Amino acid sequence: MYHSRLFHWMTPDEFTGGPTDAVNASLGGPDPTPPGPLPYADITNPQSLNKYQYALNNPLRYVDPTGRYEEDVHMDLTAALALAAGFSESDASDIGSADQGVDEGFSTHPLVQPFGYHYTNAARRNELWAAADRTGSSADLGVALHAEQDSYSHEGLSPEIHFMLRTAPDRTANDPAKADRMAAQTYGLLVRAAKGRGGTDSPVAYKEIMGYVRRFNAARDMNTKQQMLRQLREHIMKLRQRSKEACKKNPRMPCGG
Repeated sequence: MYHSRLFHWMTPDEFTGGPTDAVNASLGGPDPTPPGPLPYADITNPQSLNKYQYALNNPLRYVDPTGRYEEDVHMDLTAALALAAGFSESDASDIGSADQGVDEGFSTHPLVQPFGYHYTNAARRNELWAAADRTGSSADLGVALHAEQDSYSHEGLSPEIHFMLRTAPDRTANDPAKADRMAAQTYGLLVRAAKGRGGTDSPVAYKEIMGYVRRFNAARDMNTKQQMLRQLREHIMKLRQRSKEACKKNPRMPCGG
């Protein structure tokens, strides 16, 4: 939250009264009361003393203080879906990295360009897709996908409200049905992009991978998520091999790549 009178972005530690202080600060209302010795915690609740609890005790990976789908979605899941859609391993990795890069780059960061890439309307997303189609680059494709994915996690939220909710709306397990819709749309867009860019393989039918994606979205711990992604990639490669063997046996069969 940007404090117009203190001229800096405020951290959760500065909000001694929770959302009320955040709103007052943004509207130029009364200054927060002086913080106690532990303004971010309830000393009667030991778990609240853990400032990394919101990041599943892994602050190096879950660096999401501003609120958006996390790296496991923007990079890891996106790359796996791109592979299933027909992109090569290298291109799929580039797309996932570009998607995640929107959260990490200064010019596209949520605090710098919240409405340009993270809290977008349909018109803005159409602009990003037009740029991706025009250039055909993995970088622009990743950017367009990022805005599309965030339109699910940020639905009905402003940056200010999202900041107060921390990362809750961005955890796939908190609304797996919404995350499932996001993943299905992501896959459809990747399939379309792969066809337009001459993907190296034919896309896998979404029903073949949907179960892995749903288990990924429902998982609450990182180990399970990574396990689902490994199984998803292994399944994709098995389907690819099976398809290639079928093509060798039947030259008339339409095959990709």
